[in-house]
Amino acid sequence: MKIVVTLENLKQDKPRRIDAFLAEVCSESRSFIQSQIGLGAITLNAQPIQKAGQTVRVGDTVEAEWKRAAPTGGALTPVQGNLAILFEDDSLLVLNKPQGLVVHPAASYSGTTVVHHLLHHLNDSPDFADSDRPGIVHRLDKGTSGVLIIAKNRKSAELLSQQFKDRSVKKLYEAVTWGKMEPGGRFQTKMGRDKVNRLKHSSRTNKPREAITDWKTIATFKHFSHVLLAPLTGRTHQLRVHLSESRHPIVGDSTYGAGLTLNRKADLAPRILELLVEANATFLHAREIVFEHPVTRVPLHFKAERPEVFTQLLDLLERFDR
Repeated sequence: MKIVVTLENLKQDKPRRIDAFLAEVCSESRSFIQSQIGLGAITLNAQPIQKAGQTVRVGDTVEAEWKRAAPTGGALTPVQGNLAILFEDDSLLVLNKPQGLVVHPAASYSGTTVVHHLLHHLNDSPDFADSDRPGIVHRLDKGTSGVLIIAKNRKSAELLSQQFKDRSVKKLYEAVTWGKMEPGGRFQTKMGRDKVNRLKHSSRTNKPREAITDWKTIATFKHFSHVLLAPLTGRTHQLRVHLSESRHPIVGDSTYGAGLTLNRKADLAPRILELLVEANATFLHAREIVFEHPVTRVPLHFKAERPEVFTQLLDLLERFDR
């Protein structure tokens, strides 16, 4: 892409920062332009741009060829997979993510992820695959199933990310927890990375941030509860931490529930115990999400069916845990 700087596109007869100029002319964000400068994708009068603060003037020639950021774990290879697509258009995808599937590659995980399947589904589109987390505007933990929004281009990603930042996206989860919970309430705590175990998050942290979750109990059983959870903030592992610290960890959550559930399994009905052992699953499901379409601004509301094993557990609790 070649741009000759004129008085018309400069909008003023004086020098201007190149990142601000290109963001306006190309309808991209300044952060994206700055990242492209870092990748050496932009030249000014045939010379590579070194700093976003360099200026352009009338008569200058700017050339840009967008580049992908190098993935931290190496090049990503498209992998065919069965994506449960709830909605798709030119701007976004909405998926029902299964339990056990990681959303994106990371230093600690190099296996197949949602991103690998998306690269195959979108034919390795360069507008989508520009990093090791292309299109990811929010995430679900590996063990969590349910609604996941994917942006199909940078502009949609920026607009959707802003909605999450503004807390205008409404999310509703459901979970099966250990113990009988009260009818409902609000968890309002501070949490961050745990002081001792750096792989966990908790209220025992050096960098506390506000975490708020509203919850409502749908049904209680002898040993368990079926609850709805509405997070008002988006802290890492927020729901899992809130429930664990309330002494009602999510069933199947080995990270936040192992030490709290050892003695609770002794008198479970054999059918229930058998399912929990065989399933080896976390019973947390992102059931619904409400947000605005990033382009049309039309309100969208999606609901994902819970995994079959989740329904099987609820059926067994109705029969054998009253």
